[in-house]
Amino acid sequence: MSAPEATRAARPGAAARTRRRPIPGEHGAWGAFLTGIALGAALAVQAGGPLWPALSAGAAAVVLFMLREALFQAYRPQRARDPARQAAERQEAARARRWVLGELLALLVIGGLLVGATRQVWLVAAGAAGLGFLAFFVLLRRSRQERSAWAEVVGFVGMSAAGPMGYLLSVSTAVQEGLAGSEGPVLLHLAEGGLQWGTVERALLVWLLLALYFVGPVFYVKMKVAQQRERPSTPMDRVRLGWGTLLYSAALAAVLALAGSAAGVGTWPFVGYVPSLVKNVVGVFRVKLPLNLRRIGFTEVGLSLLFALGIFLGLG
Repeated sequence: MSAPEATRAARPGAAARTRRRPIPGEHGAWGAFLTGIALGAALAVQAGGPLWPALSAGAAAVVLFMLREALFQAYRPQRARDPARQAAERQEAARARRWVLGELLALLVIGGLLVGATRQVWLVAAGAAGLGFLAFFVLLRRSRQERSAWAEVVGFVGMSAAGPMGYLLSVSTAVQEGLAGSEGPVLLHLAEGGLQWGTVERALLVWLLLALYFVGPVFYVKMKVAQQRERPSTPMDRVRLGWGTLLYSAALAAVLALAGSAAGVGTWPFVGYVPSLVKNVVGVFRVKLPLNLRRIGFTEVGLSLLFALGIFLGLG
């Protein structure tokens, strides 16, 4: 047994702390999920659609996100060397497998009820794509690449689809049931083909905006971890560690400012992004140690809500 392992084993309650519930602990990821779901539900109501399909689709997305963590814990490689910690890890894996079964059952129930109630058969393909996306990340976990920058970018792009998917489901249900008419501030009406391209286009636009926004914190958190490790003392050293954050923030701000009108959202998304832009620039030059990832996560949740509000106002 190595010295660090011996210290952890001797620490009171060390084994108990390993047996945590298989619930994702990433505050930023939870913020991305819930912000997108809330935005999709708000846009659905604005478009004249019922609220329950958007919320039900959001609930399915949350269960899928939790299923990812349960699979991570259920099938991760055993790393402990001492028998006590090995036994604790086996117990944790067994409990995680029970969560996997429960969450798979919940997904089947929610998905079956949604398909039956809305008669939207495309949900089956969407669910299969979600499970495939999940399997991809489980494979990454087995190879210990799930925390790489590119994997986190792909993950946030996928999570950003939850809200737009709920919006699209709600509007398509409204069109099918004749709840939404051709009048009002929405890009839909009862046409011969059902949903018009405008509605799908809006969902894709919201997905793109959310994905572009939520990729930004990946650069920011990586920069903060590097600052914690290297403790830069000069402005040039801080720019060296934060150039990715600065470039991405500037590029996204330029896109939002210049392309907002062409995309039909005006300047509101840019206004909603300004607080995050300021945070990113200040974060490059302000090195605060020790690193508090929880505080960073909660800050990102608040800033993401402001950006989502900007999207909502821009599409209103």
